Amino acid sequence: MALAQIEQSNRLVRGPNQIFNLTPPSQRADGYRFNPRDLTLTADQLKDRYDAETWAGFEQWAGQVDVPADADGGKSAPLLDWLHGSAVAARAAVQHYPGEGGVLAGVSPLTVSRHADAVQRAAAALDQAALPAPAYPVAVRESKLPLAVSGNTVPDGRGYIVNLNPNAKNPEETFVHEWAHVLKRMMPTERRAGLVKFLKSTENYRELKKLPDGNYWRKDDELLARAFTQYIAETAGDDALQSSVFHAGLRRKEIYWSGADVETIIKKFKEMFP
Repeated sequence: MALAQIEQSNRLVRGPNQIFNLTPPSQRADGYRFNPRDLTLTADQLKDRYDAETWAGFEQWAGQVDVPADADGGKSAPLLDWLHGSAVAARAAVQHYPGEGGVLAGVSPLTVSRHADAVQRAAAALDQAALPAPAYPVAVRESKLPLAVSGNTVPDGRGYIVNLNPNAKNPEETFVHEWAHVLKRMMPTERRAGLVKFLKSTENYRELKKLPDGNYWRKDDELLARAFTQYIAETAGDDALQSSVFHAGLRRKEIYWSGADVETIIKKFKEMFP
């Protein structure tokens, strides 16, 4: 029981007043983070270290030397622009998502290697549903998570970090599920509440009581994320995505819906994101 609590929620309960949060600091909004790039000197800081003549010569040279394009199709840019940061921002969208616009256009950094194809496939399905791109920062990365956790989404300042387990067996499903947590803030409050109310009226919701971890699956956010995942899988027409979702569903078929409930879920999400 204790192991299941840790795997599902990163919490260890040892008594009424002894609840330990085992979430790694890197995945907590208030946790300590260290990014080596934070130690980078800005162009102005470098300028302060040299006399005017030396810096003028460097600026002239740096304005004529291009930083090479990255392997993912980014554009080359003058070294001087790169030092001032503008080229980095311009290349990030190209480097991390190959299309113009799309749900991942503003995501940076996309530090996913093992599941890169799965993430792009899931993102294409999300784009097909004409979903809005988040109006806040989102980072996607592979992170070591408890074995039973395929992924999670944690607040990070004004935005979110989506963590994907490198060992996840159903990465498409995981990414779409976590994207629902990212989009929750953009779902109209009344429509979101109406959908959750409907989900709680279904036979599926009542059956969840019978599962050992049923209380977790009955949480509003989890109901919403699973319904969103099923909506995308049912409407995307992507065999790989459907296989990912329904493979998970075959293992835990109790956590998804069937029959007329699915039609209602699709209708309500289309009304939410017309």
